[in-house]
Amino acid sequence: MIRLMIADDEQIERKALRYIITRGTASVDEIIEAANGKEVLELMRIVKPEILLLDIKMPGISGLEAARRIRESGNPTRIVFLTAYNYFDHVHEAIKLGVEDFIIKPASEERVLEVTDRICREIEEERTRESDQRKQEQKLNEAYQCLSEDLVHALALGDASLKRIQRTLGLLDIPFSCGMAGVMLIDFSTYPMRVTSENQRQTLTSRCVSGLRRQLKEYPLKMLTCEETNPVIIYFLCSDHSFPEDFTSILAKSVERVRKACSLTLRVGTGSVFSNFIEAQQSFIQAEKAVRSGGTSDSCIPFAAVEGFLLHQAEDTTLDAPSSHHRDIMEDTCRYITEHFSEDLTLEAVSERVHLSSFYFCRLFKECVGMTFRDYVTHLRISKAKALLTYQNYSIKEVSAEVGYVDSNYFSRVFHRLEGVTPSEYRRVTKKIQ
Repeated sequence: MIRLMIADDEQIERKALRYIITRGTASVDEIIEAANGKEVLELMRIVKPEILLLDIKMPGISGLEAARRIRESGNPTRIVFLTAYNYFDHVHEAIKLGVEDFIIKPASEERVLEVTDRICREIEEERTRESDQRKQEQKLNEAYQCLSEDLVHALALGDASLKRIQRTLGLLDIPFSCGMAGVMLIDFSTYPMRVTSENQRQTLTSRCVSGLRRQLKEYPLKMLTCEETNPVIIYFLCSDHSFPEDFTSILAKSVERVRKACSLTLRVGTGSVFSNFIEAQQSFIQAEKAVRSGGTSDSCIPFAAVEGFLLHQAEDTTLDAPSSHHRDIMEDTCRYITEHFSEDLTLEAVSERVHLSSFYFCRLFKECVGMTFRDYVTHLRISKAKALLTYQNYSIKEVSAEVGYVDSNYFSRVFHRLEGVTPSEYRRVTKKIQ
C-alpha cells in the first residue's frame, strides 16, 4: 500500500493530479489532499504518506518551508516539488532537502505518471529489499539460537569435544575466559492470569529470559540459554578473566527486577565458576541442585550457600547413556502422549509422571525418540489435525481445540510452519484430491 499526498492551494490542480494518478497508477492505494503548508504538516503526522507532491508557492507556510520542517522531523517521505516557475531557482534548496524531482505546472499526464511510477517502483523495490533483509536476519537469529542451545546442551551434558565447543564459540563470536552455569525456575502458578497452554508458558519464559538478558547487558558476559525446559538452563560466559565483583548480588537484583516486570515468581540457582569446559557440567549440576533446594527462598541461590544443606540430601546426578529401563519409560511416555495429546501436556508434568527431572527427561527423550519432547507433541498434534481437516467438517477453531490448542491463531501458525500452508489451504487441497 502506497499513500500519496497532493499539496496545492489551487483545488483544480489537486483534482487534476488526483484524476491522472487514480487513472494511470495502480500502485497508489490512497490519495490525500492538502490546501496549504499548515495542513500538510498536520496531515503528515496523521497519515504518513510515502509520496508528497508539494507546491512550492503556497500562502502562509510555503512548500519549501513545509519540506524543510518535514525533513527536520526525520520523516523520510519522498517529496516532489510542484512549481509554475523555472525550477532552477530552487535546485540548491531542493538538493539540501533531498527532493526526488520537480513537476512543472501545468503538467502533462505523461510527466506526472513518469515521476509517480518511478518513485512507486523505488518504494516497492526498497520494501522488497527490507523484507528480504528481515527474513535473512530472522534466519541468522534462528541459526544463532540453535547453535546457542546446542552449546548449552553440550556443556550441561558434557558430551562435546573441546574442539567442537571452541568452534561453536567462534561461530557465535563469543570470547571465553571463564563461565558459570545457572538454572532459572519459573513458578507459572503465581502469574496473575491462569496459565493454561504451552504457548503461554513459552511466551512467559521468553519474556523472563529476555528481561534478565537486558538487565545484564552492561556487563562483559554472554548469556546463553536453553528454554525448552523449566528450569531454564543458562550459561554465563565471561570475556574478562573473572566475573564482575559481587556478581551474585548483581544477579539477585536483576532477577528481582524481572520478577516485578513479568509478574512471576522465579529464582536462579548458580554453580561454581569454571575456567575450562570440563568443569561446565559440574557447574550445571550444582546450579540445578541449588535452585531446587529448600534451603532458601532468595531470588539468586549460589550452590556454595546451600552446599551444607544439600549434604543431607541424596540425589543421583549422573547423566549416563539411556538404559533399557529408560527406553521402556520413554516408550510408555510416547503411548501416554498419544492417548493424551489433546490435553495440556507440559514437559514438567510428564517428567514428574516418570519421576525424572525435566532436564534429564528432556535429554533421555531426545536420545530415545530422536526429537525433543516439544517437537514430538507438536508433530503428533499436527498429524491428528491433518486427519480431522481431511475427513471431518470441523471448523478450524474446533480442530484446534480437538488437538490440544486453546488458541486457534497459534495453532494456524504452528500448522503453517510445519506444513507450509494454512489449515484452510490444506483442507482445500485435500478436498480437491479426493
